[in-house]
Amino acid sequence: MNSPNVEIISDCFVKPKFISEEAKKPIYFSPWDLIMISVNYIQKGLLFRLSENQDFSITTFLDDLKHSLSATLTHFHPLAARLATVKHENPPSITIFLNPENSPGARFIHSSVNLTVADILKPTDVPLVVQSFFDHHQAVNNDGHELSLLSVKVTELLDGIFIGCSVNHMLVDGTSYWHFINSWSEMFQSKGQNSHLTQISRPPILDRWIPAGSAPIVTLPFTHEDEYINRPDHPMLRERIFHFSSDSLAKLKAKANSECGTTKISTLQSLSAVVWRCVTRARRFPVDKETGCMMAVNNRSRLSPPVPENYFGNMIQTVKAITTAGELLDHGVGWAALRLHEAVASHGDKNIKELMEAWMKSPFVVNASVHFDKNSVHMGSSPRFDMYGNEFGLGKALAVLSGYANKFDGKVTSYPGREGRGTRFIHSSVNLTVADIVKPTDVPLVVQSFFDHHQAVNNDGHELSLLSVKVTELVDGIFIGCSVNHMLVDGTSYWHFINSWSEMFQSKGQNSHLTQISRPPILDRWIPAGSDPIVTLPFTHEDEYINRPDRPMLRERIFHFSSDSLAKLKAKANSECGTTKISTLQSLSAVVWRCVTRARRFPVDQETGCMMAVNNRSRLSPPVPENYFANSECGTTKISTLQSLSAVVWRCVTRARRFPVDQETGCMMAVNNRSRLSPPVPENYFGNMIQTVKAITTAGELLDHRVGWAALRLHEAVGSHGDKNIKEVMDVWMKSPFVVNPNVHFDKNSVHMGSSPRFDMYGNQFGLGKALAVLSGYANKFDGKVTSYPGREGKGSIDLEVCLLPENMAAFESDEEFISIVNE
Repeated sequence: MNSPNVEIISDCFVKPKFISEEAKKPIYFSPWDLIMISVNYIQKGLLFRLSENQDFSITTFLDDLKHSLSATLTHFHPLAARLATVKHENPPSITIFLNPENSPGARFIHSSVNLTVADILKPTDVPLVVQSFFDHHQAVNNDGHELSLLSVKVTELLDGIFIGCSVNHMLVDGTSYWHFINSWSEMFQSKGQNSHLTQISRPPILDRWIPAGSAPIVTLPFTHEDEYINRPDHPMLRERIFHFSSDSLAKLKAKANSECGTTKISTLQSLSAVVWRCVTRARRFPVDKETGCMMAVNNRSRLSPPVPENYFGNMIQTVKAITTAGELLDHGVGWAALRLHEAVASHGDKNIKELMEAWMKSPFVVNASVHFDKNSVHMGSSPRFDMYGNEFGLGKALAVLSGYANKFDGKVTSYPGREGRGTRFIHSSVNLTVADIVKPTDVPLVVQSFFDHHQAVNNDGHELSLLSVKVTELVDGIFIGCSVNHMLVDGTSYWHFINSWSEMFQSKGQNSHLTQISRPPILDRWIPAGSDPIVTLPFTHEDEYINRPDRPMLRERIFHFSSDSLAKLKAKANSECGTTKISTLQSLSAVVWRCVTRARRFPVDQETGCMMAVNNRSRLSPPVPENYFANSECGTTKISTLQSLSAVVWRCVTRARRFPVDQETGCMMAVNNRSRLSPPVPENYFGNMIQTVKAITTAGELLDHRVGWAALRLHEAVGSHGDKNIKEVMDVWMKSPFVVNPNVHFDKNSVHMGSSPRFDMYGNQFGLGKALAVLSGYANKFDGKVTSYPGREGKGSIDLEVCLLPENMAAFESDEEFISIVNE
């Protein structure tokens, strides 16, 4: 069928709402901008469906788009300018710059077409009519002397809306393009509530990056545009979109890395390798034909010092892997992916600056006929761009589509999948009963498969969802397993989210105002006073900071402690030390520390420790709110039940390990910093706000003393962790950043107490009554890890999930000191 005509209904220009004095000045381009003078505009757009029940007015919608665009252009004012050129005679050259004077602004077109959303999305190939959803068809960037640098075309379909944006590629790369669209969406959603135009979340940095030592105005050695403008004829192409699920991509990445005996190859490198091989096979090249795969690389983070992500301009280059068709197809996908990884990994600060120095000595511009060779595959755009997060009052877009621009044989454009930028939700089933899960002595290994993102580390959140919910049907029960990226949450924030989800579930739609959860999270990040709001890490490649240690087979068992036995333990610990300060958790941790140490059979002079995670929220000054979305575990200023219990565990694990007496051992406890800071951070601060504190001694000293002595060591470690200490630790980190490495920071001679019995775990209701148990997956488990939960019956009872090597678990679970306080 012939493509129907797209009818233009109205055409106007939109200027910035306010024009600052800075916006009236010319802007001179960087070398990376000037290179783009002869390529096409960037053309990307979003397709939305109109709901049948939606009260939609196209007039109101267009007015809102124009008003929000005008406000957004106040920040992104270069998009409302025009190009200008000055010619020089000595030497013959030209200067191209942004001229804000006498520009009518950005173009805004309203059009319509007699097509449905299905007419666009159902065909196998992308319909040719999509190209007419964009303005500036076939224009190259140099045409920005006469054409607008930004043109928005809003096309009405019979049951949908398409918003297509054409942006001059001299002003933006993909990162900056989507930065602008994201900011426009943000402004649209504020609907005039955002009266202060400086309040977009990520203001663009408009100053151009110029190589050190270079003149701020870069000239090109041309006298006429015929010397640098190329408008190649494109052959008729077929264009098709293929979808890859996160599961298939995870398997592909694992296959590529496995074939090469590495973990370095990324998902996109693996997928690009498959495309490169398959396109080469489809082209039927002879075996000695040279072929390549080119990938666009963002230079911002690769330069030293790095350029901020909100730098608005071009900051990309292409890297290329080259081989012959025969060699490419004779090897597996891993071999090809590793070639791409090596090409990307070698592209660092030194290489970038050397290429730029060469360009400054002999400038050139990209010529599609020369630089995009017909024997290669060209990977453009990025699945990391936030495309589906843009909301214009129409819900989530159905698809991202592009226009005619920058397409040729072998061009591949990558987008995030529509479902990929949200939370993953999995429904699964297993032929097991509840009794099969809770009755065995040890936690069954199958429980690990009740969670998604098995063995993933937080850095994998570049490709994996940051939250994944897996609902598993058992024969007579339901298990809801949540995997949440630990860079976003600590225990306090994790259970804050679960509690809020439960609250929303129970409202069953009665809560129409999304702000009406009882404890809204505080999402603004806590940054040390006087520090830059954007924290950088001193690394150039993820190999420098990502560690995926092999873990030995562990036994994992949950022990239950009643409130009565814990009260007796806490009283015993405090009585032995002549104090009332030791908490229940400190007492329990001391028991665990002692028993683990005993199970490990350390020599008496072996140093051992017990580390406890501490919630920093209340320890900072001022404190951070509890609903700050961050990592937090519990701490106190009094010797608590948990400290007493931790002391028992520490002792018994140490005994089970059979350490020599001079072996150092420790007990580490996670501490929530929120209330420890001055001023304190609210409990609903949503993010990470934990640190670990550690008590250290030798195995001999730990076991020669009683549980109260160990509990007091834990209490002192927790009690000394306050505002001053937290900020000193943070100051040291800011000067020399590091990331947690399990092989370094979780020492094998210690006990590590995580989570907290204070978290509200059993109060979550999803229409199924009270949960029978709280269980965890593979994540963050190692020899000596102990996770504390509230007991199901409440009233101060505690469950401990203990992970030990099998030979040590056997000694630990028969330790009289430990078993005497366990309630089955």
